[in-house]
Amino acid sequence: MLDMIWEEQQGMEEIYQWVQWLQNSLLSHLGFTDEIILSKGDLTCHEDGGDKRACRDDSAPDVIITRIVRYDDDKRHEAFLHDIHDCMICFSEFPGVDFVTLPCHHFFCRKCIQTYCKIHVKEGTVLKLTCPDTKCEGVVSPYILKTLLAEDEYERWEKLLLQRTLDAMNDLVYCPRCETACLEDESNDAVCPSCLFSFCTLCTSHRHVGKQCMTAEEKIRKLEERLKSRQERGDQNLTDEVLSLQAIMRDAKQCPRCKIAIYSLRS
Repeated sequence: MLDMIWEEQQGMEEIYQWVQWLQNSLLSHLGFTDEIILSKGDLTCHEDGGDKRACRDDSAPDVIITRIVRYDDDKRHEAFLHDIHDCMICFSEFPGVDFVTLPCHHFFCRKCIQTYCKIHVKEGTVLKLTCPDTKCEGVVSPYILKTLLAEDEYERWEKLLLQRTLDAMNDLVYCPRCETACLEDESNDAVCPSCLFSFCTLCTSHRHVGKQCMTAEEKIRKLEERLKSRQERGDQNLTDEVLSLQAIMRDAKQCPRCKIAIYSLRS
């Protein structure tokens, strides 16, 4: 009877109908008018007869559910490969085997998505290499990129992505001696993890312990130069710092003894 239900509605969700039939119709189908009491021995699966699919499974529910979900995914993927689909980039029809499915579940024909990825890598816009769907910001996974790009293109993508990620860090500076990436602290100082050079990130010279590095005007000029080099990334934190220093220079004076910016009270 379960096979019959399956055959009558192929491709539909069958498990709920099976459960409903087992709960409501099984006893009457077998000719019983009341409940059936089974002993533990009655639940043993015998290998010498009967349908082996009906053997009792002692697996935990989460294990069984995982099997069902995996089976469903496999069947859906199998059906996708044999069906015809439209590519949302070139609007052409291709069989499912010619498509690449992204982690966000959007899919595009291999030729289009390959060209799309190659262009971004060539132009260096790796941070914009996301799902081509305009309403989606899903990523193109490294595994997929490795199947679409040549070896040298994939290496370029890795280097560009690392560099863009490092450049986007507001507290990242480079050692003036060995060009190693370093983290800047709140005092505009940094220690190179490679050559251990301790330096001021504003003038790139040795740290100024207890001494003033540069005047406020010089610091503004230095930060403006750094801001100019980061404008393409839209570094708002650095912009705010420059604007704050400009406001201090406009409305405040320096203490003649400690050089801290002070505001004069006006009556």
